[in-house]
This record gives sequence, structure tokens and C-alpha cells, in this order.
Amino acid sequence: PVKGFFAYPEPMPGAAPYFVNWTSGPDRYMVSNVDKPDLGWMLCYRFHGYATTKYHVLECSEPTVCYRVVKGERMVLEE
Repeated sequence: PVKGFFAYPEPMPGAAPYFVNWTSGPDRYMVSNVDKPDLGWMLCYRFHGYATTKYHVLECSEPTVCYRVVKGERMVLEE
């Protein structure tokens, strides 16, 4: 599970601006890199952070130990 991340109120070297928007129907939040929210959304606050990429590292031990690295948000397991 994600334990947190660093966000800064002011620009930092290499950091990009992100915006947190809110809508009431249904009640939900969205993080965006666009400073003007769509119709029906309200800009709550902004922060600066570093973009990340998620990788999954899979280990196989048969017939020999090997690893497979897959880039992506979700990982579908193969049988």
C-alpha cells in the first residue's frame, strides 16, 4: 500500500504543478495537471510534485530464477 508522497506548496526544481478538483454530484475528488477544471468541478488547491511511473516486478523460479518487469497501473496475473 502507498504510505504517502511528498508534495510542495511552491515550485521545486523538477516538480510539476498538480491541481485537486472537487465535484458534488457525486461527491468526489480528482487530481489533474490542468489548472482550469471542467464544468461542474471546483478547484480546491494546487501543489507541486514529481511525476512517477509504476512498475511491477514478477519473479519466476521455474525452470530457473528470472524476473519480468511490467510498466503500468494494474497487473493482470497470468496462469
